[in-house]
Amino acid sequence: MSNTVVLKDGRAKKRPGLEEQRRIILEGAVELFSSQGSRAVSISDICKHANVSRHTYYRCYADKGELITWLYQTSVNDNMEAIGNWTDLDYIDPQWLHRAVDNSVDTILAQHHIAQFLFIESSDPNSYAHAVINDALDGVVETMRAWCEHRHGKAPSKPFLKSLLVASQWLVHNAIQSGMDKQAIAEAKQAVEQLFYGAFSTLEK
Repeated sequence: MSNTVVLKDGRAKKRPGLEEQRRIILEGAVELFSSQGSRAVSISDICKHANVSRHTYYRCYADKGELITWLYQTSVNDNMEAIGNWTDLDYIDPQWLHRAVDNSVDTILAQHHIAQFLFIESSDPNSYAHAVINDALDGVVETMRAWCEHRHGKAPSKPFLKSLLVASQWLVHNAIQSGMDKQAIAEAKQAVEQLFYGAFSTLEK
């Protein structure tokens, strides 16, 4: 399929590629979701706001749920999974923990408008974002428990570890709400480090 379209005046215009179309749709969707909530926004609304056809939308995303899943995966969960990669991590090594938290929080804050929307949306148990985030957190918890079992022969409970992740997300959200000034971000990072270190250092005893 050609990536060029011919305008009415005969000029050729390059058609946006798939990745560019996905970006345009995502940006339009986030703008609508942030003001109205995802449940109130239809695919037709997104297409109109992003100035794309429904055909283009469905080339990029199977449905609205897939779009929200992709938003969470790329803006938040990829970074959560990086902290949960037990082949590389060491929660009780202060240097590793500082580096991991610093990189993860900075990456999430780089897409703070998406992270903020998802955090707010996840408070509604009937929202798709709530289900997506809970499933993702459960996956990270399983990886964290596997690391604990491998390293210490025991692991904290699933609810405990899930609450640790939720608290970390709240701290990042609070930094966003505080205007993302340097002090707010530094305090959020420090609190996340303290939570993780406190939770896992006890396993050494």
